[in-house]
Amino acid sequence: MMDEKNLEKYKRELDDLDRLSSKLDSLISDLRAEQLLVKNKVEELTTWKSGNAKDAFQQEMGSYFDTFTKKIDNLEKAEKEVKHAKTKVKHMMMLEDLPKGPKW
Repeated sequence: MMDEKNLEKYKRELDDLDRLSSKLDSLISDLRAEQLLVKNKVEELTTWKSGNAKDAFQQEMGSYFDTFTKKIDNLEKAEKEVKHAKTKVKHMMMLEDLPKGPKW
């Protein structure tokens, strides 16, 4: 039978991972919303007449979006790692529940 102390430890770990996963989801959603807002503003500014300012601004925005995308990708990677950790904890809980010793 499962050791109650280990069970509680695993449950706390799952709860912590669930909270972390929710926070990551929220951060990703916030970043995507901010990215969309900036993208919309950039599209409004494409009506600028050509010139050095327009080119510099477009290059800066390209760099911004590259960096922003990397940040979102890193958060999504962390989210996947959290999901993997949750699966491992659940697996450990199942192993804890297996009978110990020989069945006679």
